[in-house]
Amino acid sequence: MPSEVPRERLQDIVTNIDRVRAHLQGMKPDAELDDKTRDAVERCLERISEAAKKLGPMIEERQPQVSWRGIRGLGNVLRHEYDAVDDSTIARIVEQELGPLRQACVNESAARGDDEGAG
Repeated sequence: MPSEVPRERLQDIVTNIDRVRAHLQGMKPDAELDDKTRDAVERCLERISEAAKKLGPMIEERQPQVSWRGIRGLGNVLRHEYDAVDDSTIARIVEQELGPLRQACVNESAARGDDEGAG
């Protein structure tokens, strides 16, 4: 069910993207992740996926440049097909998906006139 407060879901996504970046700060993109970092990053990605689900279909119309279906499906992959997710998959998501996703959330928050904004 879509969130009654999309602003909070947008902020959840931005916050968790920033946390992923903080967890990976100083690491090379192709670096092997230690267990603690990998667990932290995967958990943030799960939260991002869940927040995207709660935004509902309106976000796809308003911010079509993002693969919302892929972002929403990521949580299922991390929970149910976790053994298929390796460090290179995480690196690809971080490098290719999170930047545009964050920007879309910031843009959407600004378009809604949220004083607090999303970042």
